[in-house]
Amino acid sequence: MNEWLDTYENLTNMEVVQRYRLDKNGIDRLNEEYVDRLSPRTLGQRNVSALEKILVTLRYFASGDFQINDGDIHKLSQPSVSRAVSQFTEILANRETMTRHISFPINMHDVTRVKADFQGMANFPNVVAVVDGTQVQIQAPNVNEEAYVNRMGYHSINTQVIFNGQDRLIDLVARWPGSTHDSRILRESGVFQLFERGHVAGENKNLLGDSGYPCKQWLLTPYLNPANAQQVKYNRYITRCF
Repeated sequence: MNEWLDTYENLTNMEVVQRYRLDKNGIDRLNEEYVDRLSPRTLGQRNVSALEKILVTLRYFASGDFQINDGDIHKLSQPSVSRAVSQFTEILANRETMTRHISFPINMHDVTRVKADFQGMANFPNVVAVVDGTQVQIQAPNVNEEAYVNRMGYHSINTQVIFNGQDRLIDLVARWPGSTHDSRILRESGVFQLFERGHVAGENKNLLGDSGYPCKQWLLTPYLNPANAQQVKYNRYITRCF
């Protein structure tokens, strides 16, 4: 057994979050769900357990460090780290896993439930979800390199994330270069079409976005220059939802 697992068990929950971006409960859930698919198939002198593969992959995702450094921390060779990251990433990224854990609410039951979550959290009615863009840093690509330079000056993918009132990811678009504007990514996304074509159930259902998005009948954004107390209050309630 890897001695690093003993070290991991002795970490506080906050220390685990700082290193892996998930708490111990989240990591335990991943281990329970994927232990059968990640456990080694053969017996050998040094097989890497499912938990080790999860930990080393999460640390690699969280730090973006060289795999050899990740291996040194977890007492694994760089090739072992590479195999673990590839195996677990492949499982997480397959269609069956994605559709089971990431789904946008469109039927009346789910829409009503997420509205209630936002109402209870921020006292904001008729909110189905919140959309935002986040820049995920990458190495400079060999093709169309300049398109991946974002407004902060580094190479990235501008990733659109949509989440519900429980901070759960319910839609993700991760394919646009860093220089692409948030509003374009939304306009080209499937969620845009769901709202535009009326596929989200109910009469009053809104997506919330920041000032980088256009205001539409179903997309609410803050006032750029609030002119009265009501508009200031409205902006404050939108901020609570993010």
